[in-house]
Amino acid sequence: MNIYAVRQDNYKYRDLDLHVDDFIEAFPEKYTLQDCMRFSESNIALSSFWPAMQTEFLPGEEGGDLIPDITTWMNATLLLSPQAHRLLEDLMKPWGEFLPIVVSDQHYQIFNCLNMVDAVKEESVVNEKLVFTNKNIGESLLF
Repeated sequence: MNIYAVRQDNYKYRDLDLHVDDFIEAFPEKYTLQDCMRFSESNIALSSFWPAMQTEFLPGEEGGDLIPDITTWMNATLLLSPQAHRLLEDLMKPWGEFLPIVVSDQHYQIFNCLNMVDAVKEESVVNEKLVFTNKNIGESLLF
């Protein structure tokens, strides 16, 4: 089994111009500001109160000008182009929720993963890494 991580490439690709501040008022009152800012870490489902939104891409921090088909947004969610969503929706649907957003007149989706698995942290002199076991991952496609 191979595990892959999706990372943002600001050297080549544009960034989504959307921040939690743009939809923070949509969160129900039961959520604290900290919950809202870290919704993916708190595993909060957003679809029941996700507002209709429209935004655009900004040039990447390093001047990237390409439009991504799949990229990270807010660190732990994925932004999918219309084509990526069409191709991956059935595979991804069991592991989270799709949040619609219009980006430059195109219907994109933000995938909020709601599936968590346990990891073991291993530290070495050089760095820290997470280790996932087949037992912990099971049949999970995304986590």
